[in-house]
Amino acid sequence: MSASRFSFPLQPLPRRVRGVALAASLAGSCLLAGNAAAQSLTLHSDALPAPLLPAADVQRLSALIETQHLYFLSPLAPDGRSALVNAGQLRAFVDLLDYSAMPLDAEAAQAFEARSGRAVWVDAQHLAFPIVDTDTDDGEPAWHIATLDRRTGTVTVTDESLPVGQIVALAPGGRWALTLTRADASGSSAGSPAGRTAGARTSRAVPTIRTRLDFAPPRPGSGPQRTPRVLEATTAESRLELFDLHSGARRLVASLPSGSILPEARFDPAGRRFALLTNWLEKAPRTEETLASMTVREAMGQYSLADNPFHRNSRLAIHDTASAQLAAREVRAASFPELAFGFQSTLSWNPSGTRLLAKVGMAAQLAGRAHATFYKPQSTHLLAFDVASTADAGTSLQPSAVLNEPVLTAPGDDGLEVTWLSDDELILAPLAGMDRQLHKYDFSQARLTPLAGTPAGSIVTPLALPAQRELLYFNSSASRAPELWRHQADSGAAHVQTSINQAAQGAAGVREQRVSFTLASGEQRQGYWFAPGNAPWPPVNQRVVLWQAGGPGGEMGNRWGVNVESPHTLLPSFGIGVLMVPLQQRPGLDSRLWNQLADGDNFGAVDIDELAEIAGQVVAHGWARADQVGISGCSYGGYMTAQSIVRHPQRYAAANPQCSLLDLVSEFQTGYASHIGYLQGASPGTRWSEYLADSPGFHGASVRTPTLIFHGTQDFLPVGIAENFYADIRSTGTDARILRFVGEPHGLRNSANQLYAAQEQITWFRRYLKPPAQQQ
Repeated sequence: MSASRFSFPLQPLPRRVRGVALAASLAGSCLLAGNAAAQSLTLHSDALPAPLLPAADVQRLSALIETQHLYFLSPLAPDGRSALVNAGQLRAFVDLLDYSAMPLDAEAAQAFEARSGRAVWVDAQHLAFPIVDTDTDDGEPAWHIATLDRRTGTVTVTDESLPVGQIVALAPGGRWALTLTRADASGSSAGSPAGRTAGARTSRAVPTIRTRLDFAPPRPGSGPQRTPRVLEATTAESRLELFDLHSGARRLVASLPSGSILPEARFDPAGRRFALLTNWLEKAPRTEETLASMTVREAMGQYSLADNPFHRNSRLAIHDTASAQLAAREVRAASFPELAFGFQSTLSWNPSGTRLLAKVGMAAQLAGRAHATFYKPQSTHLLAFDVASTADAGTSLQPSAVLNEPVLTAPGDDGLEVTWLSDDELILAPLAGMDRQLHKYDFSQARLTPLAGTPAGSIVTPLALPAQRELLYFNSSASRAPELWRHQADSGAAHVQTSINQAAQGAAGVREQRVSFTLASGEQRQGYWFAPGNAPWPPVNQRVVLWQAGGPGGEMGNRWGVNVESPHTLLPSFGIGVLMVPLQQRPGLDSRLWNQLADGDNFGAVDIDELAEIAGQVVAHGWARADQVGISGCSYGGYMTAQSIVRHPQRYAAANPQCSLLDLVSEFQTGYASHIGYLQGASPGTRWSEYLADSPGFHGASVRTPTLIFHGTQDFLPVGIAENFYADIRSTGTDARILRFVGEPHGLRNSANQLYAAQEQITWFRRYLKPPAQQQ
């Protein structure tokens, strides 16, 4: 590829979907809505029905759905001005001062997609990351180092694989790799050069088993998709080693027993030190079922603190690469039983490597549980450790500062991102209620302050330019498409820098309004009403859809939402308002609400009933009539939608459950058992009636709300359960429609499917939510 450079695009990037051409290119293989015999449809993305909306509306929809997702993919380069950026389908190295860019060529982009672990800069021009090849002659995973050249956009991959079982982390500068290798692997020994010759050998890969903890709902907005939380543990002894990529020599860091949770590590910016999180379950599980059983028991609060596997051996250690024996300073969670915490995965070094930030989760004591659980911590704290000298190596590690301000300790903020403006200034973007806002923690003053000038909405992957005292981030809100912003840290001046999504912005029409509701209990609930841009405020007899995110635990923030799973920009742009009110177990809110969903018999009721009460207040205020209030959501939002129309059959005039959890019994037995066990507090065998009451899939015959169901055939939540729910609704004469999207997982990934589903969603709500001029 030529090394010529081009300007970072200030115009929309090439589109993947041309919505106005769909009518000509897609065969009308399925009958349209309105024909009762065609209410159950199986849809293929290459043979979708003809468009349901006029061509101009389809064109606007296409522009919205083609929004380019923007975020940083690498840390700041050593030159202090470059980073790898994701812009839709484009990945490019961008100069953040003049916005010139070098895109990755096809081979480099493919290698980057196959990366395993974080990318690091090895020098001012090259970004490196590990990749693993599992398609080898002997079936052994082969680990390589791939290097991207930011001047040419090309990739180089090491010819020979590294003689290791797994790469845990790479060090900036490119010399060190922290590796995990089976203890009985032949051909190497700690402290000696590693042989690179092929031949008969014992497997180097450490055997592991995994269990799913909870599922990751499709993430709304412009950030990278979250991956499901899993717990992975070893089933054989292993060696954690510091591997010298220059000489091939390696040194033992730790011998890990069978039953160790896979370690996490982060090197400091100079590659001199690394922080390491480890844990050992002691009762080493041999099968996925035994590991799952342990996580379920912990989630249901059946372990005492002294026996809790997520507290007992949870430890943080700091090692110096210059130390011959790699002696560590460490701290164990069990050394502080009165605090009941466990280390989590957030590790961040300041620029000079003299201070480390680590995140801990505080155990939650739930009503009806014998013991506390770490499955969904009650709160989180950020601990800072000073690491200025290695003279005291081998001694215990003590935090020098605890960041426990309410905006930081609110539980569940898995999207909390940090960057360093200087050695003493930490920049954070916590979810403060429903907006992700910039804050600065000054260690010299031990003070957290919000940064002036932060725009409303959501901030993605903030990046600091220390030399300029500036911050860069991608920002969006329901009314504002994602773009790059530049923020002066000291003056608070913030300005948008790009117009990459100007076509999407031009297709939108949304007005953001904060709203508040006082429940009968006296509790206050805050929300956003995303209204059509031309709608009056306050609203009078306006269509509105109450929307809930996936989870429980999924983020509900003010951000650009142009897919059917998160339609808070989509629907208002077509005349239908969206009301977003975070309730129990939503990040950024009072920790008092976080675990309330799992207290006692609350699940399946407390948030469902609060949402119904809020819908009633919307009608009482005159903002909408009863025949104008709908409900929608995907994943747990789909569960809330389905359970709401079961539990409150007269409250909503139309519903659109998507990728929905409908049957808690089958999910406990074959799916995310620990998640359901945490929410229900027991297994189905001991609480059958509660499981039955909380599973809307068993109660479709109670539904009186016209219901449009979306479900992917490859969703881990079985499509057959959604089909049964649909059939039960239809059996009573209630109008229902189900769309099965072939090959789609949890949420719709294919943009042609999104475009068609959006038309179905808009058409359904227009049909059943009456316009302002009509009476019931």
